[in-house]
Amino acid sequence: MATIYQRKLITGIHYYINYVDSAGERQREPLGKITKRRAELKLEQKEFDLRNAPTTQGDPQINFKEYAIIYLNDYQLRNPSSHEESRYMLEEDLSPMKNDAGILLKDLYLNELTSKDIDNFIYISIQDKKRAASTINRKLGVLSAFLNHARDKNYSVPRFKIKRLKELKAGPPKYYELDVLKKIIAAEKKYPHWWKFIANTGIRAGEFRNLKVKDCKDNGIHILSDPENNAPSAEGRNKAGNWRVIPMNDMIRGILKDFDMTGEYLIPRFDKDMPKTRFRRLCKKEEIDEGYWGIHCLRRTFCSQLVMAGKSMRSAQILMGHKAIKTTEKYAFLSVSLSKEKYDLRILEASVLFE
Repeated sequence: MATIYQRKLITGIHYYINYVDSAGERQREPLGKITKRRAELKLEQKEFDLRNAPTTQGDPQINFKEYAIIYLNDYQLRNPSSHEESRYMLEEDLSPMKNDAGILLKDLYLNELTSKDIDNFIYISIQDKKRAASTINRKLGVLSAFLNHARDKNYSVPRFKIKRLKELKAGPPKYYELDVLKKIIAAEKKYPHWWKFIANTGIRAGEFRNLKVKDCKDNGIHILSDPENNAPSAEGRNKAGNWRVIPMNDMIRGILKDFDMTGEYLIPRFDKDMPKTRFRRLCKKEEIDEGYWGIHCLRRTFCSQLVMAGKSMRSAQILMGHKAIKTTEKYAFLSVSLSKEKYDLRILEASVLFE
């Protein structure tokens, strides 16, 4: 990767090329007092030379698309719960993009990626896809992990540092007030018990999809983490990689009566994105604000209601299955009505959101 910059000297404006050589050392090459167009042409030549420079032994090159397969296969075994986000970033976001020469990024060698390619990705994410800085930063984190993985395997990768965006914009917490939640569930014609169950247990979408009937016991809902149950996809592992029990109460027991408890799993083996897609469409139909279409808002609502019901943050952490209590604190938002001191705070039964 190379860039040009200029300096204003006594004799006029002089241009320089800044680049990293094949040994990983940063170099500066003076171009002299030339026009900007000539400097740009020299930059193009330098970038061509760097792309086609022979690699040193033990520092092999590999195609972006080829290494994405290697990386994602390894990632799915290690972190199956977040595999989809990494796959989408590499295969759907970056692979179809083109560099300035019109070459698809998936067809480039890893070390041919430039900081300009990343800047283009950020620009498209902001301008065309209207993504928030936090979302873009998560995706940049995926790319950083991808390139670091390749570097650890001794492949030639670009030397530039991927810089995250500053998250200056703060928005309201994405959870549901109970009247909004009841509106969404009332509009569901076929699976209202799905959304009631998630809102009353705080279960993750992936955990819900993989929950087995035998794990819905008299003493509670047992959320297990056992990738061997679904090898080789390892879907049985939950995000935290641990297990927990959500205590049973009359509300959850009543909701379970609406499920078909004769099969192996609590819900049919739909496409893994089916519950998320259905909930998103339901929210859109009911004209819920777009930022609140995610099924994860049900989980946040559960945590918020626990705290507002007077449960300790430690209890909420255990029920949510968070490794760190700092994560729970991000979920445990207080109701707007409570913050205005118009909320009749009562100690409710843990996990109960519906009368």
